Amino acid sequence: MSLTLLTSLTRSSRLLRFAINQIQTDNGSEFSEAFSWHLEGLGIEHRKTKVRHPEENGKVERSHRTDNEEFYGINRFVSIKHCMQLLKAWGKKYNHDRPHISLGGKTPGDYLAEKLQNNVSASALTVPLKSVQEVG
Repeated sequence: MSLTLLTSLTRSSRLLRFAINQIQTDNGSEFSEAFSWHLEGLGIEHRKTKVRHPEENGKVERSHRTDNEEFYGINRFVSIKHCMQLLKAWGKKYNHDRPHISLGGKTPGDYLAEKLQNNVSASALTVPLKSVQEVG
């Protein structure tokens, strides 16, 4: 189980303006029983997809494809630090600068802000929204 994953999840669940009710993962070893217990401790249900059924995680699989085509497939890294620097910039571009057809031409950041504005109480919107990069 990844300590970084658990740390990011714990921080994110505290900073988001909405409750995380459920997390869906595949059956990778990083999503062990200990991971499920951690989620349970945060009040989050852990749903695992069926083994060898990637279509159950279609959006994640599509995201991996985009990452491979637009990031990993075109960059060469000289070190882990270099990879992390480029990955941080890619995350910003992907979430805040790059329109997504599946989101009606909006960026994920704009789409989330709109959803929050329309579906979250006004008092909850006074908390500043932080990106995953800022949380992790």
